[in-house]
Amino acid sequence: MLKLYTKTICPKCVVAKSFFNGNDVKFEVVNIDQDVEAKQKLIELGFMSVPIVEHDENFYSNMTEFQQLVDDLQWLFMHQEQVM
Repeated sequence: MLKLYTKTICPKCVVAKSFFNGNDVKFEVVNIDQDVEAKQKLIELGFMSVPIVEHDENFYSNMTEFQQLVDDLQWLFMHQEQVM
């Protein structure tokens, strides 16, 4: 499952949530205003803004990367169905 790092007031985070919901991608929301450890983790990794997505220990920081991630996940899902 994806982790979507957000803040309480963040228009881009709202867009990211809508994007993942619209693509039927399950995700966990981590609000860095409420989770100090998560905020520190992002800072240590060099991120200074949200939204940030974490998946399989990889981090994505913009809509182009989010789209590529969704495309990759959909491709994997389709190929898993063919194997089964």
